[in-house]
Amino acid sequence: MARCGRSQASGESLCRAQSHRSSLNPTALRLCTNNGCGQELANLPSVHRLRRTDRRPAGIQIVRDHFANKCAFDLDQDGFSYTSLLFIDADSGNYENGVMRLIAEDRPIAGLLYSTKDIAWQRVAHVVRSGTVRCVEDIQHLGEFAGVPDINSGKPFAVNVLSPIRHLGCGTLLIQKKVFLDLAEAHPEWRYRVQGASYYFGRPNPDREWNYAFFQVQIDPETRHMLSEDFFFADAARKLGHESFVLASERTFHTGEYDFIMNLPLIASHPQAPFM
Repeated sequence: MARCGRSQASGESLCRAQSHRSSLNPTALRLCTNNGCGQELANLPSVHRLRRTDRRPAGIQIVRDHFANKCAFDLDQDGFSYTSLLFIDADSGNYENGVMRLIAEDRPIAGLLYSTKDIAWQRVAHVVRSGTVRCVEDIQHLGEFAGVPDINSGKPFAVNVLSPIRHLGCGTLLIQKKVFLDLAEAHPEWRYRVQGASYYFGRPNPDREWNYAFFQVQIDPETRHMLSEDFFFADAARKLGHESFVLASERTFHTGEYDFIMNLPLIASHPQAPFM
């Protein structure tokens, strides 16, 4: 059974889901998620809207930290604590089956693979030169080869199974509560006061004085590259023993000027289209 509510704030949503995985784990899953519950995830069994709140502006870090702290420390309206946080970005699509697989895998951090809003033109050119394009229908499918994966990986990884990855975007990312609790315990310097002016989505339940900045933008001390908030989170969690995993077998899309498709199994199966 899943029960979801919608908290409109910068296109985000808030949900609580309860899933009895009898064949996998008898423990109920109480899921806090940021999007999709009233719309796309309504295709899943027993999904219901609970309530709607006002839309207010917020930066992506504030939004991610809000839900992370809510998952870690809050109770839902029935007085139950959450077990996991599910991020689903509003501009992502085709994630429903993948979400169910992530839940079944039961990893501390696991997500689906998306394309950035960019096109791998060199790879597309390789596909065209290989002779794959023979008709108009083939041209229409070139976008399947154009995805630029939103990951960092220092080594090859399997496409058809859940695989460890260094950095993974938050497009669709499932994080267990224990990751946030371990980070909070290890980093008291990340605390900041919960104030009404900055707590866009209502007061915590129960009320508390502190939130933690789990998602930060920083410079990587090793590479000197700028780390986005989701890549920073992956590195911080890994240092505490919580590896990130990617499920790259799902075909997903990331909507911008058009649907940027990520179809890594197809790309990997085409020897004339190197990963670039």
